[in-house]
Amino acid sequence: MAVNATSSFEPYPVRPMPPLFSSISDPHLALILPILVHWLTSAFFEICERTGWLEEYRLHTTEEELSKNRVTRRECLRVTIQCQMQGLQTLLGLALGALGDGEVTGNEDHDLSVWINRVHAGFAALPTLLRFTGVDFKTMAITMTEARSFLHLRGQPALKMPVIEVLLGKALYWYIVPAFQLVFALVVADACILIVDALSYGIGCGVSGVSTRLSMILFGYSSFKNVMDHCGYLFPWNPMRSITGTDAGFHDVHHQSWGLKTNFGAHLTVWDHMMGTYFADKEQIARLRTRARTSQGPQHDEKASGGQADSNPQTIRT
Repeated sequence: MAVNATSSFEPYPVRPMPPLFSSISDPHLALILPILVHWLTSAFFEICERTGWLEEYRLHTTEEELSKNRVTRRECLRVTIQCQMQGLQTLLGLALGALGDGEVTGNEDHDLSVWINRVHAGFAALPTLLRFTGVDFKTMAITMTEARSFLHLRGQPALKMPVIEVLLGKALYWYIVPAFQLVFALVVADACILIVDALSYGIGCGVSGVSTRLSMILFGYSSFKNVMDHCGYLFPWNPMRSITGTDAGFHDVHHQSWGLKTNFGAHLTVWDHMMGTYFADKEQIARLRTRARTSQGPQHDEKASGGQADSNPQTIRT
């Protein structure tokens, strides 16, 4: 028996969702969290640099960084604070938090039953689809559709549903759909970051429909990933590189004179692959780094590499 998501349910009361912490609202926490993540992660690598810890994993020596960096620490600190406090994304978040109605709770049982109904409808269509494949659906149904009680909703009788449909519906509602929303938000943000950098993650949240608490994960991760990509340390095993295909070594190529037109992706490499700007030839990158280190001064790097030739890895690899 399918769960009726509308007629069999009494009207359910909704109430404002309580914040994770009583001292701060969720929208404001979503704005503050990425700033905290940024400074904590940056502080870790600052300590590493000052103490010499993890020195063997640095991409560039201190002398190399001092010769190429044209911005002082004081200026970098000033601009970072200014961007974080006056950023369009922060202002937009404050405006939406002030004007929005906020999220509510109390409708979880209803929404869950909707997803289980969708799974039930999909299973109901399986016999027709599997008829063309020769699969014995009756045998499958015996092992998959034993009914179990799964919900007791505000005085309603226990509803009977096949176990596999209930489990799949719960997995979709609580885990699979939110995870897909986060991944989709990252894909959208990665596509928008070159055009509207300050609003890219806000656009990703709006298009994907993530909740405020999911946006905390998105903003916190994006801030952490941004620092990791610019930290100047290349660790032997990086789980983010295994998942996303990007790390500090990948993004550092984008900041070199010979790699400016490559490796634009902040979180994923899909757009670089599509646009032909993906550059991950380790041997070629190692040769270019060695040539840059042995050059005499920052501007000699371009002269030694033949002017404009090294600005395009496609030319270098031919």
